[in-house]
Amino acid sequence: MLNDWLILTVVNYGRVALCMPILNFNRDQTCERALTLIFKLLQFLIVFIAVGVECDTFLVNSIEKLIGSFKLSDHITYILVCSSYAISNLFIRLGNVLHTQDLQEFVTSVTFLSKSVRIKSVQGIGFILIAFSFLPLLLFVTFDIFLSDIKSFDVSNLQLNIFPSQLAIHFHFIEIISTYGAVIYAYLFIVIFGVLIVHIFEQYVSNLDKIYLRPVTGPSAICMRSFEKFKEEIFVLKQVMDTYAEIAGIYLLGVLSQAALNWFRFLDYITNDKKVSFLADSMIVNVFSVTAIGYIACFGNYVNKRSHRLKGKLLAADVNIGTSSHPRISKLLTWIISWDWKLSVLDMCDLNHATIPTVISAILPCMILIFQLRMSENET
Repeated sequence: MLNDWLILTVVNYGRVALCMPILNFNRDQTCERALTLIFKLLQFLIVFIAVGVECDTFLVNSIEKLIGSFKLSDHITYILVCSSYAISNLFIRLGNVLHTQDLQEFVTSVTFLSKSVRIKSVQGIGFILIAFSFLPLLLFVTFDIFLSDIKSFDVSNLQLNIFPSQLAIHFHFIEIISTYGAVIYAYLFIVIFGVLIVHIFEQYVSNLDKIYLRPVTGPSAICMRSFEKFKEEIFVLKQVMDTYAEIAGIYLLGVLSQAALNWFRFLDYITNDKKVSFLADSMIVNVFSVTAIGYIACFGNYVNKRSHRLKGKLLAADVNIGTSSHPRISKLLTWIISWDWKLSVLDMCDLNHATIPTVISAILPCMILIFQLRMSENET
């Protein structure tokens, strides 16, 4: 079935790219705990390498020596681009560590709830196809950036205190591939599970409307006997939606920071005549960084509007039909309508079309500063 294949794709990619011990029912509890502990330690190790190498490099070496430029605009751009690796890695892997157990229960519940659900939305299918296209695209970007950066490495002039200087290029490769591997997983998780949950919610709203609300004489005795099972599944769905919102909110911080900070790479591409070390001038990298924010903002708008529309449908059914003769149905309906489920960036701001100007307004002052510095430096 398509839904099972989509879920397994995300899970298997997580196993390969992040070594995530999820969706395996053949292990005992001791083995499960051991693998979970190993997974968490591995995530901390990767984050330590990503953050530690950058800090060690900046503290010991001068930026002029690293990038071969004395321009302040190049220094600021280099620091911002390098910070995108550490920040996105930190948030995505931190989300995995904080929600390791929740992820296992989440995948099991979504697999169960999506058994009889079909993805009918053209928009949802489109978002999924675009998310899958990111897989080869970002893999190409990963190796394109590394091949460009490897030409800039001068190990003889690079000094590190915490890490061995001779292994600097290897640590840099680990940093790049772990970052983009985590970013690909975050995109797949957010989009595929988001589309599935929206359609699961839509299916249960439709069943509630047709079976328990629409009949003029009220639901039959047989339907009421199955109501308890239906209610239990609704409780599972609410837990799934809340877990998704929490995990996706952390992932979104990593995804948006990675895309936004790479805009400075694009700014360097269009305003700097001289190529700067460690700032790959790949057109694919630039186009992706510019369009990724728009894509994820449109997806958030799609999820939030569709969820709001479904709750509006239930509210209209409650007003038009009424459920006063069935208090249990009425209570369940009132509870579902009260759900405040939405896709947001850790509840700091909702993910919708307004995210695009929000991100632009956040990075625009720094882009203007770099642009003005570059213009004045070119004149002198």
